[in-house]
Order: sequence, then C-alpha cells, then structure tokens
Amino acid sequence: MPEDFNITSRIERGSVVLSVQYSPESLRDPGLGERLGLEMVRLYEANLPGPGASCVVVIQAAVAASVIVRALYTLYQKVRKQAGQVFLVGFPEDCMRSLAMLGLSSLRGFNSAESEEQALKLISASENR
Repeated sequence: MPEDFNITSRIERGSVVLSVQYSPESLRDPGLGERLGLEMVRLYEANLPGPGASCVVVIQAAVAASVIVRALYTLYQKVRKQAGQVFLVGFPEDCMRSLAMLGLSSLRGFNSAESEEQALKLISASENR
C-alpha cells in the first residue's frame, strides 16, 4: 500500500466501511486522488457483501483538497453502479464547501453524516422504506 495514505476496510451491518488516513503533505501530490480512489474501489469490491451495498467513508484527517474529492467521486461512481449509497463521515468542516462547489454533495446517493453510527442508521432506514 502506498505510504501517503492508509485505508482499512470492514463490513458493518451489510455496508462496507472504509477508514481513510492521509498526511497533509500528500495532498500536494496530484496523483493522490487517482491512487486513493482506485484503492477505495478495490477495497469496496473486495468487501462487497452483495448488490446494493452502501459504503461509509470515514475520513481521519484534519484537512482535505480537491484530490480527495476526486477520490470520493471515483468511489461514488462504483457504489452507485451497485445501487448503493456513499456516506461521508469526518470530512474536515473547513473543506465541506469544496464538496458543494465541485458538485459532489448534490449528487443522488452521496450523503454526509455526523458519525459512522449515524451513517449506518441512515442506510438501514433508507433500505427499510
């Protein structure tokens, strides 16, 4: 795994949970978005419990940049093809505006949550409708 980021994955209540860590310095690398996005997709697919599985992405970093948004969009495309949703947790508050400016937060099936637990509850509630 590249040294500029670390992702752990697991299944929780039928959803894939990805915990993402990266260094602020790595945000200067224009290739980070592509590598991070591809690795998130790989882990999502490797842990996919079945069709329609949603994904909770827990960001464990104090800053973000457009390369992170690009990575999230790559994952979003894959999850939506599986008819799932993406829930983003822990995205730095100062950077939330970039999600809106780049259009990601307005996409159907892309959501934010306060915590991993809240995201899992929202996924469960949407599946039980």
